[in-house]
Amino acid sequence: MVKKAEESFIHFIIYVLFINYLMEKLSISCACAGEWTAQWSVKDATDEPYRKFAHAQMDVYSQASFGWAYWTYNNPDRHWSLKDMIYDSIITGTEN
Repeated sequence: MVKKAEESFIHFIIYVLFINYLMEKLSISCACAGEWTAQWSVKDATDEPYRKFAHAQMDVYSQASFGWAYWTYNNPDRHWSLKDMIYDSIITGTEN
């Protein structure tokens, strides 16, 4: 039996494939930067390097005409969690 989360993911993939098909047929160019995080392998890093790393990624990904998607909204590892990154002011709503 397919779990609810897996079913939602399958529907999302079908939707994205359908949108991509339509865009190709209509000659519309679009890009989406997906599934990124501010996690990196730097031992004992403070919040500032994570903030700079996240902002650098957002500067690049904001150029995608179809936007970007953070890896997950809520995750036990704070740098994989958009909720925690916003709460801790690593990522703010003021970027490009």
